[in-house]
Amino acid sequence: MKAIYASFLLTPCLSLAQASDLQSQLEQGAFPQAIEQYAQTSDNQSKFVNAICQLGSSIENLQQQLYTYGFGVNSRTIGLRNQAPIAQNPNPEKIDYTKFRTIIEQFHKNLHAIEKTLTTLGDDDFYLPLDLTKVRFDVNQDGKRTELESSMALFLQINSRRPVSQQQAAEFDQFDGTIGFDRSDLIWLKGYVQVSLGLSDLVLAHDFEQAFNAISNNLFQKPKNTLNALGANDENYGDIANLIAALHLAKMPVNEPERLVQSRQHLLNMVTLSKAMWESVLAETDDRKEWLPSPKQNSVTGITITAEMVKDWHLFLTEYEAILNGEKLIPHWRFKEMGINLKRVFEESKETDVVLWITGHAAVPYLEKGERTKDDLWRQLNQTFEGNFLGLSFFIN
Repeated sequence: MKAIYASFLLTPCLSLAQASDLQSQLEQGAFPQAIEQYAQTSDNQSKFVNAICQLGSSIENLQQQLYTYGFGVNSRTIGLRNQAPIAQNPNPEKIDYTKFRTIIEQFHKNLHAIEKTLTTLGDDDFYLPLDLTKVRFDVNQDGKRTELESSMALFLQINSRRPVSQQQAAEFDQFDGTIGFDRSDLIWLKGYVQVSLGLSDLVLAHDFEQAFNAISNNLFQKPKNTLNALGANDENYGDIANLIAALHLAKMPVNEPERLVQSRQHLLNMVTLSKAMWESVLAETDDRKEWLPSPKQNSVTGITITAEMVKDWHLFLTEYEAILNGEKLIPHWRFKEMGINLKRVFEESKETDVVLWITGHAAVPYLEKGERTKDDLWRQLNQTFEGNFLGLSFFIN
């Protein structure tokens, strides 16, 4: 969520009038104008402004596309009603697999543009105090940006998995969410772009049309699929049947194998950037409204990072890199003496069958004898991160 929150910028070197104009531009979604005015130099601050404006525009476009097609997570059987971080569209358009895939492809393309902006970073530092809670997106494309469309409302809806009320939005709009961004956070953003590219490439490498068609009734208001065309409904556990069918049909051909190779490389790039980020964070001597703090700093999020956490995070990076390079194998519950070479999975896969991976049958071509990653390390990591290693790993990157 830091990448979402970092969608607006206020630099101390600007005059008050310029700063106010920049803040206003970003809150109104005038990202191209902000880039033209405040991101035309080669220093790190300019690159940060450019990347954040591109990201803000990409996130707004993604929300608009999902709103257009009435995105939501629904299940009558277990009582879910429009569990999504965007408002429900009263008149959504119909969606099919091709349109859904196009949404992902467009976001992936936008991420590549940000990656290009951040190709080369300088050594110069900067300090940008930003009130990140005030950015608003025009989700429903009505030309207005309301409190319910703010970055804070988006975060709260994702976190609580329920819509934010007008009263809650108004209260949070008074919240001071100022964060002091600097060069360390620029490296963080560059690393997060790599992770996002890796995950989106992983998805786009596959043809997942059958699985999408099976589950699309649970995700969109007007999906185009065979069951809908025949008049089927989701009453009497029909939505649970969709989940079962989607799992059964999650036998996805790898139609773009080069994307799998790219995915692994993006995920590996994160290791280098995470190490560089921590080197930068640990070298800081100030303590000014930090996002990701060192053990000697405080975070405005209230999250504390200890020296032991930093140490164990580097252990994780070493293990993670070894797994992606096939130097350490991943255990599978059905094989006591062998493990999965993940590097070969990325480089050789022709198909991903989720059920057969669970049962172990799909793992057979990639099984090898060798050193496997050990459960003890992952237990140690979870203990060091107070039982929330997975959650904090998304924050730390």
